[in-house]
Order: sequence, then C-alpha cells, then structure tokens
Amino acid sequence: MKKRIWILLILLGVIVIGVGSFLISKKEESNVDAVSNNTTSQGVSEKRHEFIYLNWDRISSLEELENGSECIVRVKKEGEGEAVVSDHNVFSYTIGQVSIQEIFRNTLGDAIQKDKIIEVQENEYPDGDVICHLEGYEKMEIGKEYILFLKRSEGSLGIFGGAYGKVSVLEEPDSEFAKRYATSMDSNVKTIAAQVREKYVQKETSTTSEKRDEYIPAKAEGFSSLEEMENASECIVRVKKESEDVIPSGTDTTGHTMAQVRIQEIFQNTLGDAIREDKIIEIWENEFPDGDVICHLEGYEKMEIGKEYLLFLRRSTTDDCFLTLGVTYGKISVVEEPDSEFIKLHEASMDPNVKTIAAQARAKYVQ
Repeated sequence: MKKRIWILLILLGVIVIGVGSFLISKKEESNVDAVSNNTTSQGVSEKRHEFIYLNWDRISSLEELENGSECIVRVKKEGEGEAVVSDHNVFSYTIGQVSIQEIFRNTLGDAIQKDKIIEVQENEYPDGDVICHLEGYEKMEIGKEYILFLKRSEGSLGIFGGAYGKVSVLEEPDSEFAKRYATSMDSNVKTIAAQVREKYVQKETSTTSEKRDEYIPAKAEGFSSLEEMENASECIVRVKKESEDVIPSGTDTTGHTMAQVRIQEIFQNTLGDAIREDKIIEIWENEFPDGDVICHLEGYEKMEIGKEYLLFLRRSTTDDCFLTLGVTYGKISVVEEPDSEFIKLHEASMDPNVKTIAAQARAKYVQ
C-alpha cells in the first residue's frame, strides 16, 4: 500500500514539473516575441530623415523654372519603383510612376502624351537607417496630383530644380520634416509654387460659363483659291501641336496664344534651316483671353494640343515665331471637324472661301 502511495506521489511530481516547465517555456517565448516586436518597432522609429545639402543652383522665378524645363505637366502619382542608391548622392533617387493628366508644354515629342504613365526620378531615397532628402525634396504621395517641371536626366526624366519643380495641385501644410528644416529651404520654393498654382491650376476653378467668346474684326488678307494662298506662303507644313503659352491682352503686349508645334512633314519651304522635320517652332495664334472675354481675331480658333494641322506660314517680322496666312485661312485641321458653336454663331461674318480652301488643301496634302 505504501509502495503504491509513493508511486502516485512520484507521478504527481513529474506532472507538476512538466506543467511548470511548459509554462516557463511559453513565458520565455512570449518574452522573445515581445522583444522581437519591440526591436521591429524600434527599427522603424530609428529611420531618421535628413536634409542632404548639395551645390545646386537656386531658381529665382517661375519664368526661370519654365525656361529650364523640357515639359510641364499635371500628373497623378500611381506608384513607385525601387530606390536607386549610389555612392554619390546626386545619382540616388526613388522612381515615381505618374500618369499624365494634362500637358502645358512639351518639347519631348511622343514621350509625353496624355494618359501615358511615365517614370520620374524623385530626390528622396532610403540609405540604411536614413531617409535622404536632396536639398529638402519630399517625394510625391500616391493618389495625389502635382504640377511637374521635367527635364531629361541620365536617359530618364528628372524633376528640374528638385523641390522647385514639384508643386502639389492643392496647397498643403508643411510636413514635420519641412518645418524642421525651414531655415535650410529657399523661400522661393513656396513663392514659385504659389505662382505655379495661380497660372496652371487656379484658372481651372473659374466658371467656364463666365467666359464669353467674341468675334473681333481685324484687317487681314483674304484668299480666293488654294493656289493663291500657296503662292503667298513662305512654307507649308503638317504639324502636331505640343503645347501653348497664353498671353492675355495687356498694356505692353497684344494678346495672343503662342503655340509650340512639331513639324511632321514639309510640303514647301523657302526659309531654309528654320523649317526642319521634327523641329519645334512657335506659331502666333489669334485667340486670347481679355478679362471675361475670349477674343477671336477674325473668328480664329486656336489649335488643340495633340491634334495635327496643315499650316500655311510666313515668318513674323517682329517676333521669333510664324504667322498663319490670312489668320483663319492658313490653319487647317488634318481631319475635317464639325463647326464649333462659336463658328455657327458667327458664320455670317466668316468668308466662305475659308472652308472651300480647307477642303482643297486636305484633298491635295492629306488624302
């Protein structure tokens, strides 16, 4: 009997020791997990953001930013690729993938098209435990829209001027990083950003119905036939409109739209190297805003970006650009389009020869 009691006591002791060991083991595992989680969270918190100083030229005005850019676009950030980290800061970046929403200026041809997704170099990247911001640049946020001033860089597209050339469409408060390094940032970055929004964004918020289109009579030569217009032209070209700069009427300038077009084909040329295939030239267009009015000299309607036209041109004697002959006669859409509401409204003021010559030009140069 005593022997059986001793056996039971021994078994009970073994069970107690086993359960105790199991509980201690689980506690240790829990502690290990806690340490692991704590280490992970510390790893994230240890990432520190640093302003990387470089000897980059500062930009003093919006005009300087525009002149240094090869294209100006409104984009939406869709995603981003892996960071490229080099031994030299200037060659390190994160790839931002953006879709083009609108094109304001383009000298890069088909590389820049509406709705196309392009990759741009962003001057923020991780390097070990540090997030590097070259000259304070903060990368775009996925899903948000920006105005970008772009220029080719090492075979891809870079943001011209870094922080200067990336402007959020909606003005946002400074990040904690920007606040911490406010004294290191050029104040012109914010000044230029405000000017960019005023020029490229704010105009969209104005009510379109408030702008009224007006036919402005002007002295312009007329043509009775295609042959007559051909003989008066210094060059005849097929072009694609890439971008434009709208110049409102003012005390120091006559209102106009300055269009940038790429030459697709040359049919006639007496201007030598000034006219070359694939070259971008500027065309003075006689449509422009004046307060609440959109002025159309002799009923001229400006070309649409992305569309192709036949242009009968002569060189301007006062500006570095070209003029369409007879204002409306010398601009012909490659694809015939229905009349706009504006043309229908002012049809009685338009010379019917404009349409007749346009049809003859398409028959000869397009079809």
